[in-house]
Amino acid sequence: MNAVNRPVLTIIVNFNVARMVEQCISSLEAQSSGDFTHHIVVWENGSERILSGRGIGSTWQAGRSTVYYLGGEGNHGYARGVNAAYKRWREGTGLQPSAVHCANPDTVSEPDALPRLLAALRELGWGAAAPMVTFDDGEGRPAAYPPLTPLLVMTHFLRLGLMRRFGKRYPPTMTPREIRGAVDGAYIVIDHRAWDELKGLDGYFGISADDHDVCERLQLAGWKVGVVPSSRISHNGAAGRKESPLLSRLDEVQGYIRYVSKYHPRSLPLVRQGISTLLRLSRKPLSGELAWWARNAPIRIEPLSADMEENFRRTLMSFTDRSAAVLASALESEWSRRRPAPMGA
Repeated sequence: MNAVNRPVLTIIVNFNVARMVEQCISSLEAQSSGDFTHHIVVWENGSERILSGRGIGSTWQAGRSTVYYLGGEGNHGYARGVNAAYKRWREGTGLQPSAVHCANPDTVSEPDALPRLLAALRELGWGAAAPMVTFDDGEGRPAAYPPLTPLLVMTHFLRLGLMRRFGKRYPPTMTPREIRGAVDGAYIVIDHRAWDELKGLDGYFGISADDHDVCERLQLAGWKVGVVPSSRISHNGAAGRKESPLLSRLDEVQGYIRYVSKYHPRSLPLVRQGISTLLRLSRKPLSGELAWWARNAPIRIEPLSADMEENFRRTLMSFTDRSAAVLASALESEWSRRRPAPMGA
């Protein structure tokens, strides 16, 4: 199969937001142009087992797109879920995509959004491209961030939205623009040659900093990354995180610590202390325990089971500190509230 005839593969990782997934798919199938074959894999990380009236393992047509509903073994975390979806699709179809498109379930594509990104990859030779995004605050911005420095990592925890607010507001008519930094992983298209070279996402990232990592690796490998302002989407923003706020917070801290450990290792002690101080000063529930986590979180969480929650709980229980026990207990409580009832209950 030549490159022209290879399908574009969209991967959507669902975590208990099936209604949003269906809206995302509807917007993708409504793309009004493009001469590509389109496959969509929805990877189930949550407790849901039905999508569009079909169970896991189903395949169906949504407009011009073929949809596969896979997964359902537990919460793999975002990056591992994407990699697992890609592997399962390749094994099941025997196909190789021309590009890998990672789309959050809470994104909605405007007409031609995906074709315009694919055209930029093809015509400009980029490794990855992202669109202009309208966020849930109603403001449109390029899906791009400045290079992630240790200082920006710490200021991220001030909750001022500084990373996505840096830089010029590009008008929607502006031509595609290469950036030095990262594009937002909520809607990123990666050329398959670049995807193969990187061997997918770093599976030790959960739902935070994975986009910064993949863009950093692309640029270190010589690929260009850019934004296409004429491609536009809307992004509801972190819908899946609302289902598991503590797990998301633990993952967020650990993800940024992992990023710094990979690219700025000498700054890691300072960054740990800076994040810890900011978390403690927030005076929110479990702020003291989360400050402890910032100082002690490992640079990677081993996938000891299929469930991200269980992996974090086991990691916490490997510590003897009281803060670890409190966080493990709170995480177990959060997880228990979302576990599906036993069959026949």
